[in-house]
Order: sequence, then C-alpha cells, then structure tokens
Amino acid sequence: MNLELFTAKEDTRYELSKVFVKNGYKCATDGRVAVRIKCDEPDTEGNFPDLNECLEKKTTFPGPVEIEKPSVEANKLCEKCHKGKIGYDFEICSVCEGSSECQCTECENIHECEHCRGEGGHYTKNKTCHYCDGSMNKYEDLEINGRFYKGYYVKLAYEELPNLIAIAQNSETGMLLLNFDGGQCAIMPFSK
Repeated sequence: MNLELFTAKEDTRYELSKVFVKNGYKCATDGRVAVRIKCDEPDTEGNFPDLNECLEKKTTFPGPVEIEKPSVEANKLCEKCHKGKIGYDFEICSVCEGSSECQCTECENIHECEHCRGEGGHYTKNKTCHYCDGSMNKYEDLEINGRFYKGYYVKLAYEELPNLIAIAQNSETGMLLLNFDGGQCAIMPFSK
C-alpha cells in the first residue's frame, strides 16, 4: 500500500505533501482524504494534523457497505487537468506563439507545431494529474445517504487499500469512514 498517493500534490500544502507519524499512526492526507495505519514509530517533527479525532468520530448507518471500483463516466473528461497534466504556469510556445500550428519552411504548408507538439505551449510543472492519473477520465461519484464522494478518491481507496468497507458517516461533517486491512480511511463529501 502506497500512502504517498494520499498526500497533497499542490505546492501550497507542503505540510500535507508527505506521509507522517502522529500518536502511534502512520498517516497521509491531502485535506480531502485521510488514511492511517497503526505503527510503532516516533512522531514526525512538525505541525501535522491529528487524524485520530476525525477517524474516530463515528455515527453508524445500517450495515457495512462494500465499496466497488467507480466506473468511468461516459463522454466526461477530468475537469482538473489539461490533457492529463496539471501545472501552474502555462507558457505560450515561442515558435507558434500559441496557435499550435506553423508554416513549414520546406513545403510551405501549415502543420502542427513540432516545438510544442500542437499544444500551443507547455506547463512548466508538467505533473501527471492526480485526479485522473493522466487518463483524462472522470470517475463516477459515490452517493451514500444523500452525500456525494468524489469518484477519484473512491477509486484510489479501492485500488490501494485492501478489503475496503464503509462503516460509518459522521453526522456533522458527512465524512465517510472506511476500514481496510490494517487501518482506516476517511473521505470528505462534496456538494453537487
């Protein structure tokens, strides 16, 4: 299980960009999803959130709910990225000046710009989108008791956390609480 996948990817959330140990648990969170597993390591130095409080507040709902892998929504693309990439600074191509096409010097026809590969520029921080894993797919959201959970987070938890099962929802926050072999996970809801 790779807890790094549950850490923050944004440069502005540095303190959440790595796995940390707090109060006897190895933890990872990006502020929207949190995972913890029991460990015997000393606490990581720094100002890290206490995930124990949010993962221990439980209000049960009828029976545990088995989680299935979300499917891809037909004809819908990830809204968080550009062609599977996330970046902060889009630089206009100096050759085609953002048009994505250039006139060939040999045949004088218009072709896709080879310098920017027809994209009109490039992202300076060309990271793979962590919402779609670079696939550009949008995953179906999960609904439980009128609360909605992002399909990406459900997919990530389903793929990375063994024997995942939903056990509760926090009545105040709507946070979905899940157990898996060796730990707990929480996914924050969103408004549709």
